[in-house]
Amino acid sequence: MQSPKNIFFIGMAVFLFFYTCQMIQRIPMNPSLDSFGPALFFSWYVSLCMTGVFAFSGFVFPTEKLLPTIYYKIKRPARLTKVYRILRADLFQKLLVFFFYGKPGNREAFFSGHKSGVAEFWDNTKKSEFGHLIPFILINVLAVYSFSLQKHYFGSGLILFNVFGNLYPVVIQRFHRLRLGKLMKRINRSE
Repeated sequence: MQSPKNIFFIGMAVFLFFYTCQMIQRIPMNPSLDSFGPALFFSWYVSLCMTGVFAFSGFVFPTEKLLPTIYYKIKRPARLTKVYRILRADLFQKLLVFFFYGKPGNREAFFSGHKSGVAEFWDNTKKSEFGHLIPFILINVLAVYSFSLQKHYFGSGLILFNVFGNLYPVVIQRFHRLRLGKLMKRINRSE
């Protein structure tokens, strides 16, 4: 039996899925997407809704298990660190902490700071990464489709919001696991 909170999350995921599909179907015949302002707003809205489908699903189901375990292993740590630095993901991460995780209760919900919380944080990074990776791919496909329809403002907006809404979180979650891996090795050595 699902809790009321889980039923709400499932309902939101289903609603957002069908709502996003309806919005996508309207793209070819939507003349407002030829104007900068409306196209930019609509691209943000579609990106948010599409990402929400996977976020709400991930709150209830172990969606991260849909990808093989090998995907989550950091194969080239030096390359990941370089990408993290080039994108200045540290600044983005600081903004996230300031706006969303600044309150101690919010931070502790994601990572308790205790030794037992390290494994939970590890799992949360995979869940969060999956919840941003799949929308990142789908929104890029939608952007290519939009460009093929000559909806350049809309397609450009999708790419812009996709980079900040999905690419940065994927890179940050992978970087968290890189650092957590080092921490877990130190913990195991000290025991």
